[in-house]
Amino acid sequence: MRFTDLVRAISARAMFASHGVLAVWSVHMVFNGLWPFYLMAGAAPLLLETLLCITLNGGREWGRFCPGVACYLIWVLPTLWTLEQVALYERMSKGHNCSLFTHEDIKELTANQWVETSFALETTRQIILLVIIISRWLMPRGHMTHDQLSQLLLAYTGVAADITDFRAALRLRLSQVRCDEVLNNAMLALWSLSLLQFTVRITPSATISHQTGLLSGYLGGDPNREFQNELIAAVSSIAMQDCPFLVARTTLMVVYNIYQPSIIFFMFKNVVGIIIMVYRLTIVNKGIFRREERKIEQLLLARDLIISHHYRFRSFA
Repeated sequence: MRFTDLVRAISARAMFASHGVLAVWSVHMVFNGLWPFYLMAGAAPLLLETLLCITLNGGREWGRFCPGVACYLIWVLPTLWTLEQVALYERMSKGHNCSLFTHEDIKELTANQWVETSFALETTRQIILLVIIISRWLMPRGHMTHDQLSQLLLAYTGVAADITDFRAALRLRLSQVRCDEVLNNAMLALWSLSLLQFTVRITPSATISHQTGLLSGYLGGDPNREFQNELIAAVSSIAMQDCPFLVARTTLMVVYNIYQPSIIFFMFKNVVGIIIMVYRLTIVNKGIFRREERKIEQLLLARDLIISHHYRFRSFA
């Protein structure tokens, strides 16, 4: 058990807990009642996971699944859904036909806690991604190098930009979808689904070195491990983000006639992302087969050399 691993694990989960308490307090400020504190029950799974991580795992993270992030999302997402529903029903009940709000509308809605709800909602929504990225930085690195961790954090930042823009599609500027309850809930569900990909611990695959000779290359580990890591990363990204976001953005363009530059840009980004993922899986798979073929050839060559040296030794004997 390393002390630094314990400090890192506790720090990351303390950040989860801090934002969870802040999110519950935001709901309390909107409703001015005691019932929002029932959302504090979501802290129980995170507390249990923290105790298990410290006692059973010595602060080190679990395998390919990160239960800490999952428990954090279980706690925070219900508060976000509550605030989203309040904001939606506020818009639907004002009788503005879901048109864009003017400055006078904002003044009028201040008394009805619209501004307060919007601030709490935006704060909770934006901080979620920031907390996940920083907490991944704080968590124990395991077998990853600093370079691999920096690459992973950069990838997380790119994913977070796409997720942030996806939710921005339902802001006030899109009057066609602001009060569509079905569409709002569907896109919120897809947004929540995209956050689940952060619960999968994808570590950048290390390049296997063959400069140390035949046996070190052959005994370097499971040859399919690299492909399995790439497959998990591709499936989680495509199934939880690129495909759902692509369908949603295409629906906004085709059904609702919304052609904003950001929607078009990120739609093509999702298409390119899917193509690149499939292409990378193909390349990695071919590379593994070629690597195995070279290993087999080297083993056969080594076998022939051993046999020839054996017969040569016998001839001298």
